[in-house]
Amino acid sequence: MYDGKFTTLQGENDIIPGRAHLHHIRRMLNTDVIAEIFTMQLIEPNYVQFPLLELPTDMEPELALLLHSYSVVFGTPTSLPPPRAHDHSIPLVDGYQPVKVKPYRYPHN
Repeated sequence: MYDGKFTTLQGENDIIPGRAHLHHIRRMLNTDVIAEIFTMQLIEPNYVQFPLLELPTDMEPELALLLHSYSVVFGTPTSLPPPRAHDHSIPLVDGYQPVKVKPYRYPHN
């Protein structure tokens, strides 16, 4: 009831909740605004099945098991790595050749 009338509260469906910042959560906990915090996140596995590696027959069984268990790590790459927080690149300029410098010692300091 609001001002003597029945009122229906309805949330907005188009708004996607944003990430909570740590300082906001700390402020809410310190001012007793919230008593409990829960989080749930769905992460779908992004596994690519690789065929079993052809391993030598004289290999230790523990090593073979390890290689088969982590075949995703030891498989041949088929694409570029996923984007990271800090991607690095080397800008190339047309017409420039690689730098060819004779190796020399650097002082330890």
